[in-house]
Amino acid sequence: MGARRVLRCQASLVVALATALISHVALGQESGFSANPVLSGAPYLIDSAQESNADAVTPGMLNQGGVNSSFGQSMTNELGATGTAGDQDLATKLVDPTASVTTLNFQNRFVSSFYGNSDQQNTFVFQPVIPYKAFGTNHIFRATMPYRLDGPFQDGLDPVTLFDLMVIPAFQGRMGVGPVVSFAPNNGKGRDTIQAGPAVGYVTQKGKWTLGAFNQNLISSDTNVSFLQPVIAYTINPKWTISAGDLQEGYDWKSDQWVSLPVGFQVGRLVQFGKTTLRLAYNPQYNFRDLDGNPEWTHLFGVGLVVK
Repeated sequence: MGARRVLRCQASLVVALATALISHVALGQESGFSANPVLSGAPYLIDSAQESNADAVTPGMLNQGGVNSSFGQSMTNELGATGTAGDQDLATKLVDPTASVTTLNFQNRFVSSFYGNSDQQNTFVFQPVIPYKAFGTNHIFRATMPYRLDGPFQDGLDPVTLFDLMVIPAFQGRMGVGPVVSFAPNNGKGRDTIQAGPAVGYVTQKGKWTLGAFNQNLISSDTNVSFLQPVIAYTINPKWTISAGDLQEGYDWKSDQWVSLPVGFQVGRLVQFGKTTLRLAYNPQYNFRDLDGNPEWTHLFGVGLVVK
């Protein structure tokens, strides 16, 4: 796939999603939830082992809102035509994995190069983030549903990941604790299709800085993998943020090795269409872990709809 074709695909995806969302989402609907993107950051999407490297587990992109962070607070009167304190607050929440904001995130993950082959790959990801309250405690539920469109591996549904975090105040910040479960399609190779384990994260605000970390663990009879996501973000102004993005540092305890060591950054922009608030994000990543079949360069293009 040539560079021009890739750019045309990305642009078409963003335009189609924005048009569909503006046309079909109930703009004035009130909800008990508030808005802001996922634990991206913001939680996470975790891929199963690739066919060409069946003994190693390759992490997917958890959030953010990309789409990358999580959400929470009533959006009533938060956004105006010009930058306001509400805008600044929302922009900060969108890079905070423990903030309570309802968002529908759409992402295209384009792998421009792999270790060990010259192929490229596009994966479409749908990631709703839904905050709710149960038994007097705030929770954040997130589902990550990736679908591989092309590339060196079989097209189709990748592992679907669900987590439910209980969010509590802690140490001048917020802590999230809860279970994470991954459901992998049955590939007929005898591998477990369900992995589960604990997830824990902590985030604090220091002025315009959002700092913390998020950890997920997936365990089964043939899988024992941990992912650590650094949360580092800076709110430039009420519309723009820059952050580390959805970096999933993965370690396989069974093979006793790192399976993913990405570095990168994410640029996020809030845009307003009438009463509809969207967050656009771009997150390039370079993976230093040079296992055969691992992504080398990955580009994440995200559109997040903030639900009022």
